[in-house]
Amino acid sequence: FNNENGRPTKQAALGIETRLYLYQGRWAEAAATAQKIIDLEATGAVGLSNNYVSLFDGTNKTDKEVLFAIQSKGASASSPDVGEGNILSTCYGLKATEFGGGWASLSYEEPMFDAFYMKDGKPVTTSPLYDATKPYENRDQRFYWSFFVPGHASWNSKPYTPDNYAGAYAELPINTRKWVASTDPNYGLAGDANFIVVRYADVLLMYAEAKNETTGPDASVYSALNKIRQRAAMPEVTPGLSAADMREVIRHERKVELSQEGFRYFDLVRWGIAKQKINSNSRQKRNWHEYNSLLPIPQSEMNANPNLVQNPGYPQ
Repeated sequence: FNNENGRPTKQAALGIETRLYLYQGRWAEAAATAQKIIDLEATGAVGLSNNYVSLFDGTNKTDKEVLFAIQSKGASASSPDVGEGNILSTCYGLKATEFGGGWASLSYEEPMFDAFYMKDGKPVTTSPLYDATKPYENRDQRFYWSFFVPGHASWNSKPYTPDNYAGAYAELPINTRKWVASTDPNYGLAGDANFIVVRYADVLLMYAEAKNETTGPDASVYSALNKIRQRAAMPEVTPGLSAADMREVIRHERKVELSQEGFRYFDLVRWGIAKQKINSNSRQKRNWHEYNSLLPIPQSEMNANPNLVQNPGYPQ
């Protein structure tokens, strides 16, 4: 922005303000603040990118969809001493020993992928497009944009295959694609992808949620959601929904649009369904309690101020 990419802008500040209102359940204020950003779309200052993948792989750092991002400048053969990149590519990158190998640190369960509907807009459980022998075909485009999926990706000029690239602990032949920088194909140097803090798609989702909670699903709620769906070539949201049904649509859209971007846990907490979702994990036993929705006050702060009272549920 104004040749000073990386510096906070007005829309970046408004995006953070919207999120603060949203997390506090101050719906009317969240919607009104998000609307100020949406109004900027007409000026060309903000908008949705026509290349979703490039937002996360280090090749498109100045797109108008990115309202604010933590800047990274990875080292390279020509600039070996830069060293201001991140290690997300190494952490999440494909485990491919012939390339030096990433750590493939994240592996997933089937419900994560089932959240990405078929391209007809229906879940895998009801869509006639779903074929159990080819479970990853005909999906929402965001599935392929967010993950390395066999038959739908390549890396370092080679086709992505589960035999060569799945992580050591992966139960499914799919790996993280977001934050894996194409500019660092061997994972030997710091990655060049910026970590996005606020992007316009999130603003549209925050607006839709806040507006739906304030006035119900009016035309502006549909408009915000359909902009995001249209980019992924997904059908528009079914008209005539109740506020409760629209709430579920919005929550689903947040899960698939913002997957791997760091919002899911906090969404579950603020929606009051963290215990239900987290403790149902089938891979590893979780014991999440309602009091975990608040973090404990550090003991050093408790010692420094005897008037502080520890948050409920934690040792006093």
